[in-house]
Amino acid sequence: MAQEMTLQEALQWILQARRDAWEFYQLAAQKTRHKEGSRCLQELADEQFSFARETFDLLHREDDLEFERWFSELPPGESAQLHQMKEMLDEWVDDRKAMEMALAECQGLAKVIEYTSAHIIDPAVRAHLSRALENTQKLYQRIESDYAHQMGMVNESEMDTYVRE
Repeated sequence: MAQEMTLQEALQWILQARRDAWEFYQLAAQKTRHKEGSRCLQELADEQFSFARETFDLLHREDDLEFERWFSELPPGESAQLHQMKEMLDEWVDDRKAMEMALAECQGLAKVIEYTSAHIIDPAVRAHLSRALENTQKLYQRIESDYAHQMGMVNESEMDTYVRE
């Protein structure tokens, strides 16, 4: 069943999703015990902030201070997944748990974007949702790579070495 969503509604929805992801990564970075895991999660939060800025600029709001004020004043979304993930963050979490939660958050967001996009008729809205999905999938790959590195697994940078030997 197709649904209508205006371009403005789609951009607002993407902004809210990015804001929620940013909040999760910020909180996870603060609660992670190890410096490397905290750094990685903070970088993910920074990327979500950057994606939100790009989306915000599409709404023709160019003022840096306006964006930063708007972003900081935007209330958290009502996403059940965000609430569940925040509840799972204990007072302190280890790198492995934090990265697994980041993977789950990113994968969940990708599924929601993909589902929503599949039910949109307007090609302009679908194009923006498609770009948001692409950014989310790239972010997932980055988290997956960082996770593999932190856990001592073979990651894509080491694949050629093992294949050649």
